[in-house]
Amino acid sequence: MSLTILGIATAAPQRQIAQTDAADLATAFANAQPGHERTLAAIYRQTRIRTRGSVLLDDPGTRPYAQSFFPVADGPEFAGPTTAERMQRYAAEAGPLAIAASRRALDAASTPPASVTHLVTCSCTGFANPGVDLEIIAALGLAPTVSRTHVGFMGCHGAFNAIRVAAALAASEVQGVVLVVCVELCSLHFQYGSRSDLVVANSIFADGAGAVVGVGPGHPRGGRQGAWAVARQWSRLVPESTGEMGWTIGDHGFEMNLSARVPSVISRTIREFVDAALADVAEGMAQERGDFASGSYAATLRQDADRATVMLGRDGNAWGIPFRLEKTITLARGGAAFEIVYTLSGLPADFRQHLAVEFNFAGMPANAEGRFFHDADGPGRPLGDLGDRLDLVGAARLGLVDGWLGIDARLECAPPTAGGPGGIWTFPIRSVSQSEGGFELVHQSVVVMPHWIVTPDATGRWSVTLRLSIDQRPDAGRAT
Repeated sequence: MSLTILGIATAAPQRQIAQTDAADLATAFANAQPGHERTLAAIYRQTRIRTRGSVLLDDPGTRPYAQSFFPVADGPEFAGPTTAERMQRYAAEAGPLAIAASRRALDAASTPPASVTHLVTCSCTGFANPGVDLEIIAALGLAPTVSRTHVGFMGCHGAFNAIRVAAALAASEVQGVVLVVCVELCSLHFQYGSRSDLVVANSIFADGAGAVVGVGPGHPRGGRQGAWAVARQWSRLVPESTGEMGWTIGDHGFEMNLSARVPSVISRTIREFVDAALADVAEGMAQERGDFASGSYAATLRQDADRATVMLGRDGNAWGIPFRLEKTITLARGGAAFEIVYTLSGLPADFRQHLAVEFNFAGMPANAEGRFFHDADGPGRPLGDLGDRLDLVGAARLGLVDGWLGIDARLECAPPTAGGPGGIWTFPIRSVSQSEGGFELVHQSVVVMPHWIVTPDATGRWSVTLRLSIDQRPDAGRAT
């Protein structure tokens, strides 16, 4: 999937309220039990939000703010406007925000509205039909034949699903231009009462709209140099987490269930989701975050009677973070092992990124007897055929055996100078060949890829040493 973003824009309500004033307003809706007003103010202050926009704010005149949609609570059971009343306000207010964001995105993309072939709308804070999509078409002059898709009630990740739909639509039509519009009016669903998760939800959400104009890889403007693009998306469910967040329709608006455990659930599982996975790397879908793989390096050769050393260095960046990467390769005279040292310097203290080093072993056939991976511990315990994908978490060494040729190649990784251990991935490189029987995959080489999460020391430095040895004795690798 690849969606080139031609333009992106947002729109916010005309009026905003300061967070301190919002906390004062919340006391009128029984969000704090008597005597706990300071606690409510602290909750709002800890959000670190300064202002929030709302379509419900009136002209304040000389006052800090004004609103007339939510009446003051007249008792502990008072719940405010009905869901029907809130939806009537949604139908009146969502369109103008969505139209404003759409117009700005099209202008940023230098794209005439009539060229839009697909319109994808997204919202989880209201329902109306005819809806926002028809308002956008009428206001901006989109073609009456534009295809329309709505992604509804999917919560905080709804926009990601809308982008996924847009990418699929753009890829299906070479000249396709997709306009994605998301609009949320969260302030409509302000909840009365002092239930903690509702109070927190009241304190952080606001109103606004965002729009994106995108095209697929086949479009003349697709993949243009310097443009932002959505290369791929992932979706994963965290086991036993369905009760941590919820968004349900009640009689008096939509109610959020927001567990206090959400941060700990995310922190416990986020690394395995955001780190590149073996399958993504093997399939060429992992994103290269820096310019070190394709950039040029300054090279220096040093040699004496005992050894030869090649030193490579480059100042570059990963996701905009500048640092220096140096690589030294040393071979002792008459030796059968390379010592390879990677050193990263000038790193910020909070730097945490995934570094992977690729070794390709050609000429070692896959899926054949006597050709296998092993753990490189003594004689070596077989771990799988050379064509297998292996995800060896925490592994520091790996061997590759070709018993027919008498080759045992071993890669060993010393512990990094900072941070924890890494792991090793393996996967085959295959090309597609056409024969009398049709298209078939042809094995080309075996990839062994040690990898780590780079964690710098107090000086902003991180280093790791690898040793690659090749044993070519006639009996090398014969043990199984």
